[in-house]
Amino acid sequence: MATTPLRQQWMLRNGIAPSSLAGKIFTVAAYKGGVGKTFTAMELAYLLGAILIDFEWDEGSASIALGYNPDDRQRSILIDAINAERTPKPIWAGEHEQAGRPALIPGHAEFEDRQPSAGDMEKLIRAWAADLGKQYGRPIVIDTHPGGSPSTLGAIAAANLNIVPTVFKEREMKALEGMFKEIGHFPFLMVPNMTTTSPPAKYLTWAIRLQDTYQVPISEEFIRDYRWLSTRSLRMVNCSVDHAPVKKAAELVTSLNAIAKEVVVRCLATQ
Repeated sequence: MATTPLRQQWMLRNGIAPSSLAGKIFTVAAYKGGVGKTFTAMELAYLLGAILIDFEWDEGSASIALGYNPDDRQRSILIDAINAERTPKPIWAGEHEQAGRPALIPGHAEFEDRQPSAGDMEKLIRAWAADLGKQYGRPIVIDTHPGGSPSTLGAIAAANLNIVPTVFKEREMKALEGMFKEIGHFPFLMVPNMTTTSPPAKYLTWAIRLQDTYQVPISEEFIRDYRWLSTRSLRMVNCSVDHAPVKKAAELVTSLNAIAKEVVVRCLATQ
């Protein structure tokens, strides 16, 4: 299949050895919904050649966004693996790669009531990442449910780096500060999302204060507010190398590539 070599070429062009990411854990988390968490997780997973693990149980999940509807299946790959105490097997991996989609361990609506405790989830994720790293030579990216659920807290604790989409609005920034007050000792990276050309000084100052207080860096690249994203119906990522790029997405793709590189560099620098 052409997909894996093309993704490896992206990493090699950016001076990243694909093997250096095997078994690494990247969690995308936020205590408030609607900040672009799932969007960020899907794009990062694709660019990093990662296996995307979907802990979201609501309708806006990465699984559904990528064209996999858990309601159409009688069983859950994720829940079955937890119950059987084994590593879940991803779809769209190896010889089953799908154009424009990362390998995926889909979420399920029943995961809300059947998720393990935060401590048990952390142990499971670490074991899964090690096993999947050996089997597929890949990292994992976890998309979490908004807020401080056990699975989200376990994923944050297990991560080599937590990516937090940061929206410069009042309620979003208050939720972000609350998150850092509770769990700011873990490794985080704020990634400003849905920004204007000139973000309000109030929120930039707020983000810088959080950076200084909790030692949480702000990414060098910001993601602009692209209104057309909310109406996009294509079941694949924007950064797909399997199709000709959409002209209006060129700036977005450039930003996502820069953020993906920074995520990897920061992760490897701390190991």
